Amino acid sequence: MEKTDDQNCQDTHEEENPKRSPFDFVIKPFQGKKCAPEERKEQPSAIKQFFKGFDFGKSEVKDRREIEETEINNAGDDDQSEKQDFSVEASLLPFLPELEEISLSWNGCVGGTLKALTVHLHHVNLLKVLRLNNCRLTAEDVISLADILNVIPNLEVLDLSINKNIGCSMKVIAQDLKNVPGLKELNLHMCGLKQDSLQGLDTALQHLAELRKLDISCNREIGGGFKASTAHLASLKNLEILDLHQCCVTEEDMTVLSQVIPLLSSLQELNLSSNKNVGLSSDPLLGRLRFLPKLRSVTISNCGLGEESLSSLAEAALHLPELEILDLSWNKCVGGNLKLLLGALKLATEIQVLRLSSCNLVAEDLALLTSLRQNGHLARLQKLDLSYNNNISDEGWAVFCQGLGAFKELSELDQVMSVLPDLHLCYVQSCQDLSQPENPFIARVLQEADKNDEISTKGITLKLAGNNHLVPVPRVTDDDLGVLVSVVDQAAYVTGLDLAYNLLTDAGAQTIAIFLQENSTLRYLNLMFNDIGTSGAELIAGALHSNQSLVHLRMTGNKIGDQGGMFFASMLKINSTLEKLDLGDCDVGLQCLITTAIALTQNKSLKAINLNRPLLSGQQEETTVHIARMLRSNSSLVELHLGKHEMKNFGVERLCEALYRNSSLRYLDLSCNNITYDGVKFLGELLKRNKTLKILDLNANRIEDEGAIYLSEALATRNMTLRVLSIVSNNITGKGLVALAHAMQSNTTLSHIYIWGNKFDRSACVAFWEVIEMGRLELGCTDVAPYEVDGKVFLAELSHGLGKHRYWAPRSATVDPSAANASLEIVPVSEYL
Repeated sequence: MEKTDDQNCQDTHEEENPKRSPFDFVIKPFQGKKCAPEERKEQPSAIKQFFKGFDFGKSEVKDRREIEETEINNAGDDDQSEKQDFSVEASLLPFLPELEEISLSWNGCVGGTLKALTVHLHHVNLLKVLRLNNCRLTAEDVISLADILNVIPNLEVLDLSINKNIGCSMKVIAQDLKNVPGLKELNLHMCGLKQDSLQGLDTALQHLAELRKLDISCNREIGGGFKASTAHLASLKNLEILDLHQCCVTEEDMTVLSQVIPLLSSLQELNLSSNKNVGLSSDPLLGRLRFLPKLRSVTISNCGLGEESLSSLAEAALHLPELEILDLSWNKCVGGNLKLLLGALKLATEIQVLRLSSCNLVAEDLALLTSLRQNGHLARLQKLDLSYNNNISDEGWAVFCQGLGAFKELSELDQVMSVLPDLHLCYVQSCQDLSQPENPFIARVLQEADKNDEISTKGITLKLAGNNHLVPVPRVTDDDLGVLVSVVDQAAYVTGLDLAYNLLTDAGAQTIAIFLQENSTLRYLNLMFNDIGTSGAELIAGALHSNQSLVHLRMTGNKIGDQGGMFFASMLKINSTLEKLDLGDCDVGLQCLITTAIALTQNKSLKAINLNRPLLSGQQEETTVHIARMLRSNSSLVELHLGKHEMKNFGVERLCEALYRNSSLRYLDLSCNNITYDGVKFLGELLKRNKTLKILDLNANRIEDEGAIYLSEALATRNMTLRVLSIVSNNITGKGLVALAHAMQSNTTLSHIYIWGNKFDRSACVAFWEVIEMGRLELGCTDVAPYEVDGKVFLAELSHGLGKHRYWAPRSATVDPSAANASLEIVPVSEYL
């Protein structure tokens, strides 16, 4: 990433002053500030800036209204020396009696040592703002903070966001919030709150009559707890901002919130995004927003709205005269139904921002917007987001663009609709700015992207994989990546980034993590087979706690280990947008698999996961048992890869028992395990009753003829849903193969079958020759082709198979889904499957 002017000045200052004292640390944020080159002005000294607001020559403080600020945003390693430094620096507080703001955000060294600060806070009883965002706070830290709230009664802002380990202690601090009755802003975003935490917080709200902002977003485990925890929320008559996005609210929660939220008479901003039950609930919360006439911002993106709930919102919007921001992004029902909002948009005289990204809009919806503006409505509209609406025809866009002249106040129209930046030119300029040599491979790919005429409407994936070229290319390094993301950050139409088989390390992972935290358009990221380790996994997983755009992530082949896998498992408890995660060949272990299984009992968004080849030492099949338990309750997972799990017949039996109750799984991969014909007996019985499974991969097991016969009996008589079966390399002879070929003649649904690696005798060759000749089995849907020599039929191998493009795909062309691609387009996870 390109350094800012502040960072460059900071680096210069450190070079000139190699010795670092605690006092340097405190005043460091005020050193090295400078203006842009064209606006350079003389800056006050660090000491003057630090003591701003003090006047020792007069009997009273003249500038008490000015906020004195100490920012210690010097993110450092969480080691013992940093903790010792922090203790020394905290001891300076007695010399700052009029301090009004302390920000320690993004300093991991604060975690576990906050008491070193809190013991001195009684010296700064004028403190108004305390920010401890992302400080790795512990339960002990929260207790020490609660103990001193009574000595800072003037506190107005308390920010504890992104401290995931304090949820269990929130009841303690909630009890002491009564000591800061003037609190106006409380931020608890992503704090690991649970239902009991929510109850304690609600009790505290009765003492916070002045509260203006309450943010408890991204606390997924509070879902289901609002029923018993909103008694005092309705009493916040001064509350202006309420953020509940990504809280996994249930239908029962919606029933309660639909009664409480309309009572918040001062509410101006409401964010309910990424709570699917907002749209599914029968309780009319959206309709009751009419009782909040001061609402200026309503954000309900990705809420699963249906036509009925959209109609309720439209009716309520008629009574919101001050509405300035309306975000309906990622609600597919809006497409074709924008006319329901016609009346509201006519009366929305104050609306300035309208977000309709990924709403399945059609040309008629664009025509409606144009007509509204031409008739004098939407006069103050400044930002209009229409990105990722691929159903709109080129003609529809053309007509809309012709009417853009009517939107006179519009300053931002969906970045992909504005003048597109020249990616290659941006890259060359960034390389010069950062003194980084150009990577010719990256330069060539960006030049090709600039020539793509469809990027403005469909987006583009930059294919920078390092393994797929006839001529060797210079693979992407960490330094190359820093320049690349600075370019991609300027191009909202870059929706995919393929960086597989390159030279990225944990340093590159840090660059990716920062990019993911800031980017809101990337949907696909392939980091397969780089050199990212445990710490890199922690950074990327941490970034996905807040990222709401990424749909598909491939970490395959990065040796992140069991601990690295645990970070991704924890992420799954929070993230609600990721739909496909690939952790195959990542050396994850027992704890990661168990934790992931537990997380997937709560996660409702993930649709596909690859857990192939973990490192397991035991023989008890604990992981399979936990995964089976997960499948009993999970209703969103459609694709599951469990290859190389050393699974035996016991594990298969547990999975089959779970799948009797599961109605969502479509693709089950059990390849490269230790399954014999006894295990396949359970699968055969499952296929006779299961009506959802469409792909079954038993490649490289030991099912033999008996197992093949069990499968053929199920397919011939009872199962009419399975479309794909792989039994490659299973020690099956002619007897079993003939049974499967005959089953295909009576089963009209099974379209793909892969059999290479077994023992073909004459009867097997003839049987499959017959099903191919009669047109029942197409050559593109199997891995064998018949040929004849001296009147005898033989089978030759074709390079087809379920895993053909799992680790490699042509860079120059899109893979035909029917040519045995991994998921055959029957699992609608994302456009990148």
